[in-house]
Amino acid sequence: PTATAARGAGPGALTHTGSANSTASFVATTNLENSKDDKILYPFKVKHLGKSPTYTLFAPSAQNRQEWCQKIIEAKTRHAASLFAQNAEPFRLRVLADAAFTYGEAPGTKTVMIKGTPLDRAIREVEAKYASVGIRPNPVCRAMVNCATVFQQPGGQLICAIGTDFGVFMSRYDDPRGWQRTITISRVTQISVFEDFNLLLLIADKSLIAYHLDVVCPTSGTPSQTSQHDSARRAPQKISGNREVGFFSVGRMKDRALVFYKKRDGISSTFKVIEPVLHKSATSRSRFLPSRRGQTEFFREYDEFYIPAESYNINLFHSSLAISTQRGIEVLTLDKKQPWSLPILSATAPEAQPY
Repeated sequence: PTATAARGAGPGALTHTGSANSTASFVATTNLENSKDDKILYPFKVKHLGKSPTYTLFAPSAQNRQEWCQKIIEAKTRHAASLFAQNAEPFRLRVLADAAFTYGEAPGTKTVMIKGTPLDRAIREVEAKYASVGIRPNPVCRAMVNCATVFQQPGGQLICAIGTDFGVFMSRYDDPRGWQRTITISRVTQISVFEDFNLLLLIADKSLIAYHLDVVCPTSGTPSQTSQHDSARRAPQKISGNREVGFFSVGRMKDRALVFYKKRDGISSTFKVIEPVLHKSATSRSRFLPSRRGQTEFFREYDEFYIPAESYNINLFHSSLAISTQRGIEVLTLDKKQPWSLPILSATAPEAQPY
């Protein structure tokens, strides 16, 4: 990326020469045009990979810029080594896919990698795993990864499902190169699995859709006779209307398994609550196949409520729920449906906060 944009022509204007990426490039210079004292500044960029802002810093010389970049890398490397030695890293990282998903153009230059970080070790592990393979496989999907979830099959095998603009792809959790498309559908933005009810839920093109999990991810690796001969009952079910769902959440409240989804209502939010319905008979299951804990005829309506504010997330608890809105957090129960807002900014004493 470039460093700074020009501020206009004439004395004192900033003009910029194109640069490459981050600290890997030291070609760019920024000239401060001044009739009395011409100065040349040498920019470099610092960016947090988990945040969007990028900071452009200026050094008085190319050597000084090189020293700054080296010292920053050295400091981050020592910090990573210290965290690892103290077992103080907040997360361990695993590469789920090293070649299956790609989008856009490859960067022109290699970005700076800090040695010894969890990310660096995870990449080295997967590279060592496939060192003898040689050629990397072609990607199976050229689209943005929008969402993901992990679930367990009856035999204990962990499966990872990834939602993209081109459908849902699945692979064993420990196989970075076993990805296959299991659901062909456009613009998948959220995905979740109801293991107890053998269901996979997703939002595709702003519609909520439910699939039988053993149809899209059979434990045997191939569709069962049940899923082939009973296709009408086992077909996916569209739960919502067209292009009306903002997001959904799955959880348990008062020992009931429930799904909450928000209908897109502009400046207000209407939530619908649905409950999975179990089969009365399990005769459709083969006794020779591993069985999940239950089968369902999808959902029935359970409740509905309204919040007079635009919302973007919901968290479910045992007997209450919290909805994140632009004006704060609205907490309510399904029994009374009378929300109260948090935090109470006018309160000064801790005792004034409701619990």
